[in-house]
Amino acid sequence: MINRRSLLQLISATGLISSSKAGFAASDIVLSNFQLYTKGAYAAWAGMWSLNSDPTMGLGHTAIEGQDFISSVVVRPDSFPKQSAMNWRVPDALAATGVYGYLHLAYGNYDHTPVETPIAPIQISKLNQFTVNFDFEYVVGPYSGSVLQEFWLTSAPGNLDSKVFEIGLYARSTPDTIRYFKQAKLVGKYTDARERKWHIHINNKMTPAFVMFLPTDEGDVVGAINWKDFLQYLIEKNVLTGNEWLNGLALGVEPAKGAGGIIFKEFDVILN
Repeated sequence: MINRRSLLQLISATGLISSSKAGFAASDIVLSNFQLYTKGAYAAWAGMWSLNSDPTMGLGHTAIEGQDFISSVVVRPDSFPKQSAMNWRVPDALAATGVYGYLHLAYGNYDHTPVETPIAPIQISKLNQFTVNFDFEYVVGPYSGSVLQEFWLTSAPGNLDSKVFEIGLYARSTPDTIRYFKQAKLVGKYTDARERKWHIHINNKMTPAFVMFLPTDEGDVVGAINWKDFLQYLIEKNVLTGNEWLNGLALGVEPAKGAGGIIFKEFDVILN
């Protein structure tokens, strides 16, 4: 683990989001790998999780933070989770795990997330509203990682050890992500309330199964996502029963190759 000053120097030296680009302030909090920050019902996590299964990152030696990789999230307490910046640097070859990690913002109990203010789990058939408003800007490496918004559904409320589905939406995709998506089974095509068209695929080879939404034009998505309607579509397609439980949600980046930097300008979840 490296300190704030050293990490900012490394970020600047490697051409990622420097203080001149993101306007880092003295009050900003810089998270290095596997560090958590939480305020209210939201959290931030710098998670290069592939290190858990391959600590070498395929480099032939134990990967060293700041030398072989960067995994950082910069949060602004006065606006959090808005204006949070993420930086990463990984090898130029794809990870054996497909992606190297998931640097993300979270709302509620995304995946054993101990947020400052917990939210109550909700059975998806009883949702009144589940909307996510978000916006992002890539500063460096626009296709070095996909932007993924996702959550787990569980068979028991609040129990993230009882996962039955992973539900994900790609707001920006790399060519490798698109290839992965197209290898999965087609569930259907969906047009949302904002007339955006989506392909829905499911990877049943994963446990639990991964249900993925990708825009038919394979382009970027920002703005509002009405997840209540998306989930209702999956119930109508007999993918979900409606008895599954929602505990939280995340928005972040899955580093795939090289270096990148992104600012999440907006992230607001309305759930009741």
